[in-house]
Amino acid sequence: MEEVKEGVKEEITGSISDYSVVCFYSAGSITFNIPSGSLDIDIGLIGGGGGGGKNVGGGGGAGAFLGKYGSGNRLTVTNGSTITISAVGRGGAGGSDNNDGNGENGGDTSVIISGVTYTAKGGGGGGRRNTSYPYTGQPGKAGGCGGGGGHSDGVVTPAINLGGATNKNTYTGWLSYGFAGGNGKFGDSSYKVAGGGGGGHNSTGGTGSLSGAGNGGLGLNLLGSFSSRFRW
Repeated sequence: MEEVKEGVKEEITGSISDYSVVCFYSAGSITFNIPSGSLDIDIGLIGGGGGGGKNVGGGGGAGAFLGKYGSGNRLTVTNGSTITISAVGRGGAGGSDNNDGNGENGGDTSVIISGVTYTAKGGGGGGRRNTSYPYTGQPGKAGGCGGGGGHSDGVVTPAINLGGATNKNTYTGWLSYGFAGGNGKFGDSSYKVAGGGGGGHNSTGGTGSLSGAGNGGLGLNLLGSFSSRFRW
């Protein structure tokens, strides 16, 4: 496998006999100079992660994963083909006095291929716990993977401190991963407080409980998914 390169205005030329990896950390494009025929490539996008909520708030959700990869599902490019990364999602800010206390959503990551835009949504921000009576937890925000709900000192019916939903995008021929965030814990006489975990690519975030805050959702195991030579 060739060295991993930051892919701003990166150009792949000549005969490619091994697996090259180009990573984009900011907007840019890549142009393929292929002497003859075509090339099948794997592509993966990840949105920015969401920020956590303030004051025993929920965890931020992961950015959605969107990919076109694997045998029979790769993207075919020809000589002169250009792929443009139009946006790379940043991580969302955590809840603070400078915002409403809820974590901010992460930014979206988008790619333009043949005039069509494909977007991996940023993760949802975690919900806060209010700082005044009755100290109600707020819901996690929807995102590529939803944010966790904040802790509530009292029982509110219906519950509002729920994990945020996933709003991941889906496209024909692409694989899209993202799950909801976990619910925050309701209060009890033990005074143990716990927010919900942010959603992951492979499972929902955990629910806050007497044992502690909810775990973050599971990630993906992509070993071997992109190439027999590719590992991360």
